Amino acid sequence: MRGIAKALLSDDRAALDRAVNREVLRAAVARQMFCDQTGKLLDVSDAVLVTVTHKSGRGARLLSGAAFDEIKEHLTNRSVVLGAELEIIDGRDS
Repeated sequence: MRGIAKALLSDDRAALDRAVNREVLRAAVARQMFCDQTGKLLDVSDAVLVTVTHKSGRGARLLSGAAFDEIKEHLTNRSVVLGAELEIIDGRDS
């Protein structure tokens, strides 16, 4: 939470977005704990939260970094074909 407080006091919007995304990812990992793809225990520093928004709805998957790397290209290409929007919060980026 210290990261969010520091970011709120700053004029840096990108820092605030990073801090909020990190807390969203942390909450998702704390709630689910295991990778949707592999079943392995997740760590926030290696987890990836993928949210897909399409006209038919919205869904999210919580994956390990390795599992995400395996499907990233296919997922990105498929989202373009379907006209879906991807939001990716990657704990490895922090």
